[in-house]
Amino acid sequence: MRVFMQEQFESQRRLTPRARALTLEIAAEARADWGFATDILARALRENRQLASGDRRLVAETVYGLIRWERRLESIVDQLLAGARVPKEWREPVTPM
Repeated sequence: MRVFMQEQFESQRRLTPRARALTLEIAAEARADWGFATDILARALRENRQLASGDRRLVAETVYGLIRWERRLESIVDQLLAGARVPKEWREPVTPM
């Protein structure tokens, strides 16, 4: 039952092609310029007012998620390259909310 509800929830929250492209543009710009993601995101959403409010929320959530994952993975790689032990919880797959 829970798997079904999770699949139904996830199917309703898909990025439209335009929202997906915007998400990738924002994430790439935040990474390349080392700017504050909130400023870059606010500017990009102001320039793309044609997106529905649900798409705008999902773009923001996805951008912040990409940044969090990138930082987490960089930290793990840095620790592995330094020869440090990686905590067990970092090695286990994270279940989506």
